[in-house]
Amino acid sequence: MAVKIRLSGDYCRKPGTFYEYQHYYIQGFRQIRGLDFNLEPALVEIFFRLLDRKIRGAHRAWSIHSRLFSRHRIIEADHVGRYLFEVDAKPIRVALDSHDGWKIRDQQAYQWCDIYFKTNKWYNRSYPDNVYPLVNGNGLLDPRKIYQLKILRNREKEIDLLFMTKIYASSQKEVFHNNIEHHVRIFEILASLDCSKILKAIIPPEYPYEIMRPYLDRLDRAGVPWSHSWEGMSTFEFWDHLAKARIVFLHSGKHGCISWRMLDLLCMGACIVCDLSPYPNWPLPLMPELNFVDGGCGLGPDESLQPLECYDGIRHVIDRLLLNEVRMNVIRRNNSEYFDRHGNPLSVASYIIDTVKSWEKGQNPPQTTYSVTPGL
Repeated sequence: MAVKIRLSGDYCRKPGTFYEYQHYYIQGFRQIRGLDFNLEPALVEIFFRLLDRKIRGAHRAWSIHSRLFSRHRIIEADHVGRYLFEVDAKPIRVALDSHDGWKIRDQQAYQWCDIYFKTNKWYNRSYPDNVYPLVNGNGLLDPRKIYQLKILRNREKEIDLLFMTKIYASSQKEVFHNNIEHHVRIFEILASLDCSKILKAIIPPEYPYEIMRPYLDRLDRAGVPWSHSWEGMSTFEFWDHLAKARIVFLHSGKHGCISWRMLDLLCMGACIVCDLSPYPNWPLPLMPELNFVDGGCGLGPDESLQPLECYDGIRHVIDRLLLNEVRMNVIRRNNSEYFDRHGNPLSVASYIIDTVKSWEKGQNPPQTTYSVTPGL
């Protein structure tokens, strides 16, 4: 079946956000041999090419263009791409929603499209039949970075545990402190473990000190370093820290999403402990004991906190895992295979195209199955 794809850049208000949140999928489309793929209008294609090459001033030029020609632009479209597919000359309208939240981000795009892909489609929420799950692609990755991450699969393990993260407040004002409290509790538990570790909390500088002071005092008492920035640490230095840890602790991203860091960890073949099994599902769901170990203590779907005593379970989960090298190696191998087969840009783009083709034929979307090693 002949396929042609056009992505419109006419609806976003913040081109930099639009570029980052569609970049992973665009890379995949461009890796498919013989696929007719372009961005429209032609000037948007030029802007994307300049940003790919890190040309100075490209982002500013596109932002100015966006402000001057803003007739159709809405902020929701910054995270939602409108793709016009042609399958054997039949037009099919496809929206790709990569926003962190579980809701359909862009209602205008949803009304426009035939198929709506949602990167953070939750398993316990109901959606219309034409909404399909999708891998949450890290728009900061490119072929060079993916190659570097794969090299780190062979990195010697030098420490037992790593947890380095930026602490954000909750997305809902009425529970503003819950996410901060959740992360501080995790840091306190991890700091008490009798193992070698690297812990680091990044506090957004815009958060008022008088609000953050009680939490910062607790981090200080637990011996957890914190700062307002990554203090000059490069991406590759950060990845090297992740790769040398036998266990990497990972929490849910904003709005309960599967964060972009998950793809980094899958690509490098990390052994992951999550605070809680993710609420979103990808086309092939990430599974406890196959791709990560469930720490059993995360924020609820409404960003509610669990009782304080629940956090002790994280300590026992990590202690047991550190004693089982075979179990950790199984998870590492599974994650490398998951990325190579299902999570890389080419595989994700191919899944999108196969789903669109199946929809056009009136068939169910293609099914993905596990071929990884069962957990132990």
